Amino acid sequence: MRRILGGFAITRLYLLLVLIIAAAYVPFHRANYDANFRVRADSAPILDSWARWDGQWYQYISVNGYDTSQLGPFQQTATACFFPLYPLLMRGVNLVISEPIISGMLVSNLCLLLFLMVLMRLEQRTTAEDRERAVWYYLIFPTSFFLSAVYSESLFLLLSAGAFLAAQRGRWWLACLLAGISTACRPVGVLLGPPLLLLYLQQIEFSPRRLRLDLLAFILVPLGVALYALHCKQMFGDPLAFVQCQDIVRYSGGEPWTAFVRFFEQAPAWRGFHNAWPDFFCAVLALLALPFIFLRLGAAQGIYASLLVLIPLCSSLISFQRMILVSFPHLLLLGQLGGNRWVDRIAVLLGAGMLAFNFAAFSHWFWVA
Repeated sequence: MRRILGGFAITRLYLLLVLIIAAAYVPFHRANYDANFRVRADSAPILDSWARWDGQWYQYISVNGYDTSQLGPFQQTATACFFPLYPLLMRGVNLVISEPIISGMLVSNLCLLLFLMVLMRLEQRTTAEDRERAVWYYLIFPTSFFLSAVYSESLFLLLSAGAFLAAQRGRWWLACLLAGISTACRPVGVLLGPPLLLLYLQQIEFSPRRLRLDLLAFILVPLGVALYALHCKQMFGDPLAFVQCQDIVRYSGGEPWTAFVRFFEQAPAWRGFHNAWPDFFCAVLALLALPFIFLRLGAAQGIYASLLVLIPLCSSLISFQRMILVSFPHLLLLGQLGGNRWVDRIAVLLGAGMLAFNFAAFSHWFWVA
């Protein structure tokens, strides 16, 4: 616990220092600021820097709910993209703290700390040293500032890793309940179903009665997304409004190589929505890591990591650097590989440097993941 808190404090102070320096030297991207949805004009730049892009929508929903009738035509359905669990927790904190950005940051950082504690307990095929390095790599990952910002990644990581930990200990109803709750945070929570089922089949004693009772738990896995679909039907007249909203942002899906085709069709650049080189390299490394996750961490984590990587690649590379954050098997693998001191040094130096660069850009409304 002391090591987790120490790493958390050091890296979050590092981000604060980056933010202060960026405020003095990084130019503000006025065009992006003017063109995108904002709850309000920046009132406290250091604080508001933690709620760019999607963070603005989470602020709005936590205060106003999904009713956007007073906004423009596109914005009336844009809230459907954002699943309700994270802004609901923000809304609860808003009852005590009237500033939604602070509420979101409190939720995110608390979930981050709890997730790191869970990660340290995922003992299957990993050592304590592997997991400790994985904790550090998470805290200095090039887009780890999203784990402390007004974004839902920390909450989803806590629930998904918690589901794996419960399954590892044979607590199937708890595992499936956590997976079901995670789908109220992000729809990719349904991808927990196949790996949890595999772990179940590997662990159970084949008693027909127990087999039937435990299998009933898996009904809970799509619970959150099913309830949200009912809400979308009532609110927007379409139970799949969140799917249509994502199609607008990410384009329609296709084969697992569709994202790479679109990347080269749109003139690759250092920064871009569907054509950014950092997203491309991140996707390639994530794909190359999959066989090693199967070999080193087992089939369940390999299947989960594969689904988290391949499904986004069926549409676009947009936000891939952020989306890969929720694949904790990738960071556990890096924790194992970090036993080599050269791998460890490269990971630390490259991660910390890119983290500073990305957060400075993000805080000034440049597009990052």
